[in-house]
Amino acid sequence: MENEDLTKRSTKFILDLDVPGQRAIVNDLLLQTSELVRRKGKKVKSQNEPIKKG
Repeated sequence: MENEDLTKRSTKFILDLDVPGQRAIVNDLLLQTSELVRRKGKKVKSQNEPIKKG
């Protein structure tokens, strides 16, 4: 179930929700997002580093 869909559900549904299961789904999405951001940040940093003269 998408997180946005949860906002449209009843109070009873939310109270009966498998919170650890939903948290695991969200955690996986956050880990994937974090990895993408770090990877993109490394590319930008490496492009902006000055060339070292030997």
